[in-house]
Amino acid sequence: MEKELIPIIQKNEEVFILPDKSVAYSMKRASKEYEKIKPVTYTASDLILLLLGSQDKPIRSKTVLFKELFVFEREIFKNQNIENCKFVPYYYGPYSFYIANKLDTLIYFGLIKVTKKRNLNEYELSQSGKKMIKAKYIKLPIQIRRKMENLRKGLDQHGVQNILKAIYKKPEYQEYIVKSRIAHRYKLITWGK
Repeated sequence: MEKELIPIIQKNEEVFILPDKSVAYSMKRASKEYEKIKPVTYTASDLILLLLGSQDKPIRSKTVLFKELFVFEREIFKNQNIENCKFVPYYYGPYSFYIANKLDTLIYFGLIKVTKKRNLNEYELSQSGKKMIKAKYIKLPIQIRRKMENLRKGLDQHGVQNILKAIYKKPEYQEYIVKSRIAHRYKLITWGK
């Protein structure tokens, strides 16, 4: 015996509670909900490409790429309309399974090339990747481009250990290191407490 949908009227718009307790809207209501969604200016894939394109040299290791992207998202693009990169606390600080998937997709489609050097993979834009992101890069405000270039240059010079140290010591990033296996190496110092 099938259960019937139970209509609930809210503000003259139909809302249905389904047997599994989920909610279904009338087309009119669904259209209004859809209109509230703002399209993002930059996708997670765009952010990866912009990070790699902000300097004309590869990023050495996936760990460095993820940590630099984490800092980019929070420091450079915090007031921009961007897709959430979905970073979560993980064994070595902030990590994103979503970004890992996006990175693999960009590599698969030939927008990023990976070169094995010593025991690390280096990531850089392919010619196709450079062409694809160029238009979005040019549309960025000049101050954001400068910040990107300077931040990437500084992070590249610091290396992975100093990037991790900076992330682990920044109070606003503490929620991302709760599962870390290496947090003990980077003690947070709070003065006057």
